[in-house]
Amino acid sequence: MTTLLKLCDLADLPDKRAVVHGAEEIAVALCRVGDRVYGFEARCSHALKPLDGARARGGSLMCPHHGARFDLATGKHLAAPAVRGIKAYEIRIENEEVFVVMSAKGQPLGGEDA
Repeated sequence: MTTLLKLCDLADLPDKRAVVHGAEEIAVALCRVGDRVYGFEARCSHALKPLDGARARGGSLMCPHHGARFDLATGKHLAAPAVRGIKAYEIRIENEEVFVVMSAKGQPLGGEDA
């Protein structure tokens, strides 16, 4: 069984810049590109720095601290200094509200480390 956890309103997300939102102990980096919202674990896999302020460009998300890049759709590692990807989470938008899909165990649903 899955549930939805509201993170923010769609209007709270700037275009092409990640913002970390959380509820309870769940923190998710959200990045809106046009009408699409992508969600990831909140920290870069390189130095565990927050992805808050990361920029989207050309289908990738660039960490604001050291420039590691990740695929927007999958979280797959694209460029150093990171050597592994980040978890990408399933995000839903309903009635102009942004939700992360949660598993029965209370964790965001998404892929393995890419």
